Amino acid sequence: MSDAEGADAEVRSEEENQGPEPIKIFRVTAVSGPSLKSPWLPDVQSVEGVEYIRLAKWSPQLTKLCTGRTKQLHNKKEQHHMNVQWFQKTTQLRREACDAAVKKMILENVPANMQPPAKIRRAIQQDEFLVGRSILVNMPALSDEWPERAIRFLWGVKGTDLFMELTVDNLSYVRQAIMISPKVEPKEDSAVKSPKRKKRKRLHSMSPKKSEEDRNLEDPMTPS
Repeated sequence: MSDAEGADAEVRSEEENQGPEPIKIFRVTAVSGPSLKSPWLPDVQSVEGVEYIRLAKWSPQLTKLCTGRTKQLHNKKEQHHMNVQWFQKTTQLRREACDAAVKKMILENVPANMQPPAKIRRAIQQDEFLVGRSILVNMPALSDEWPERAIRFLWGVKGTDLFMELTVDNLSYVRQAIMISPKVEPKEDSAVKSPKRKKRKRLHSMSPKKSEEDRNLEDPMTPS
């Protein structure tokens, strides 16, 4: 028996011992739409039987869906991204909705013989286990065609990433909102600097400065 025949026999023997390949079932969420050449498989979370899609302003696929163009960050002259004000405003609206829900919960649980607290704390992430994993956020109207509406998001008090209930209507609204949202204006001193350059600068600033006496000791010929 040749070496090749022996190898084939060994492979067949391993397959027989392992048995047939098991059947697997995959369930995925895919999004198709304008400018998407192939279906987008977004990051989703399922909470209490409802799917929530992750909306991130640096997502290449979401950028393509909403703007029709590919995200471009490396070319300074032709940069294209979704760093728009909609994400900041929606994050703030979600925060306000969480704060309002916590305030309502606290006031509803004040005993009848006690006065409500003069100051109520803001919401924290752990409140999702007291109030609920999701929160309704009142979103503003964009135009007559896109009136105001309430959209459900997963509870969140930090970060700009949003997990929104995934429906065609919600995603269409978000696409329109991002399309008309102004870009976030960069700060004057927000130029991207090399980490190595900043490290060298920091080390240089930490090095002690030589006094006049130290320099004279290094070079005795230098007149005082």
